[in-house]
Amino acid sequence: MSFEQKLKRYAEVIVKIGLNLQPGQKLLIKASIEAKPFVRLVTEYAYKQKSKLVSVLWEDRNLDLIRIQNASCSSLKEYEKWKIDLLIEAVKRGDSILNIISPNPDLFKDVDPKLIAFIGQSAHKHTSEFQKYLIRNKTNWCKVAVPNSSWAEKVFPNLPLKKRLPALWNEIFRTSRINNPNPVLAWRKHINELSKIINYLNIRQYISLKFVSPDTDLTIGLPKKHIWAGGIIETKNNQKIKFTPNIPTEEIFTLPHRKKVNGVVASSKPLNYGGVSIEHFFLTFKNGKIMKVKAKKNEKILKKIIKTDEGSRRLGEVALVPNSSSVSKSGLIFYSDLFDENAATHLALGKALRVNIKNGFEMSEKSFLKAGGNISLIHIDFMIGSNKMDVFGVKKDKKIEPIMKKGEWVLGIK
Repeated sequence: MSFEQKLKRYAEVIVKIGLNLQPGQKLLIKASIEAKPFVRLVTEYAYKQKSKLVSVLWEDRNLDLIRIQNASCSSLKEYEKWKIDLLIEAVKRGDSILNIISPNPDLFKDVDPKLIAFIGQSAHKHTSEFQKYLIRNKTNWCKVAVPNSSWAEKVFPNLPLKKRLPALWNEIFRTSRINNPNPVLAWRKHINELSKIINYLNIRQYISLKFVSPDTDLTIGLPKKHIWAGGIIETKNNQKIKFTPNIPTEEIFTLPHRKKVNGVVASSKPLNYGGVSIEHFFLTFKNGKIMKVKAKKNEKILKKIIKTDEGSRRLGEVALVPNSSSVSKSGLIFYSDLFDENAATHLALGKALRVNIKNGFEMSEKSFLKAGGNISLIHIDFMIGSNKMDVFGVKKDKKIEPIMKKGEWVLGIK
């Protein structure tokens, strides 16, 4: 199969499985400038699917670097409101939203870590209203990636220069099931398998989860009537469109109780935040709150992140991913949470999702907090899983059941 054929398959999976774009629906693409050729291909496929209109909002992270290097500090908190207004209006109309990223993990490596944290917090504040619409699933949306030379060089530093970019494309195709004879059918089978696990865990309704590995001993309490989700989600609007928010996706997830997290957890992969890599870190929790932070690299940035607001010191997501996932099998660190979070069981600092608790979308903020949900401007995933991680579910009668052993499912589901 040629590279061009794989690209077309990738566009098809994104439009059919990721977005499930409906005839007559508009599409707004928020895309890295690095992804121009692929954006054109997705646009072509969207129109073939009878999209009413495709619009593109371009992003260039190199312009952000130029701004940081040359603009005054006081100007860095400025943000163009029209961009957010455009996105919010698109969601309100029921337009589909596609985010095509093309990260450069080392772009901001020489920038003051405190400045990186400040800019990240500012961006979270300005985009928080739009993010509320997305996490409430007011429309169908999807996040995907397109490689670039800088990213490929970071992931494959030992390959000859000319082979790095093709190698990264190959990994994106493989993890996105593009190499299957029928990628759309392969995705539907995969989503069905995830649904079986989700249904099993929702029936069990564990009161807590225990995570054990050589560096982790963590207990995460779960709220009453919590809901596991993953794979496919349905929009909370009149259209009721079923879509897959991330490609690739291997996780099933729910929300922790914001006040019932205790113990120590160690990261198993680097956390890429705003182009800076935070590595080998440990978090100590007591009654849901981070009490201690240690990191071998960029500890200051991590400490700044958890000071964003009250909720950033607590967890908003717990996600289970088998070590044998298609992403994990690569053995690579992608330096992008879109891929790395699908290679390992992970947690998220900050915002919890309303989809993960019964009647969550109807709850007031006060009721959501009382039920155990967490509210924050941020939602930042970090990886903790490995082939040495065991996960247990604790039932209401305090009996403990294995969920994962050495990073793999042991549920016995057929």
